[in-house]
Formats: sequence, C-alpha cells, structure tokens
Amino acid sequence: IWDFLTSINMILEALPKQRRTGLFSATQTDELEKLIRAGVAIIIVPP
Repeated sequence: IWDFLTSINMILEALPKQRRTGLFSATQTDELEKLIRAGVAIIIVPP
C-alpha cells in the first residue's frame, strides 16, 4: 500500500531537478510534517 509520503516522493523524483512545483493540501498530516523537516520548501497560501 502506497502512503502519502511515498506518492509525493515518486512525483518529486519524476519532475526536473530545477523547477518550481506547487503542491496543495487541505490538511497538514504527519507525512506533510516529514516533508517540512526534510527541507522541502513549503509555502502556505491562505484561501
């Protein structure tokens, strides 16, 4: 079973290394916290 973090990592690996990528989530899960701690720049834009 693929979890959220595995899915996101697969997407990020498939994209060009020099890019600007917008990923959007309605909730902040534990997996999203792991991405934040991994050094992935996450910008939160209010609705």
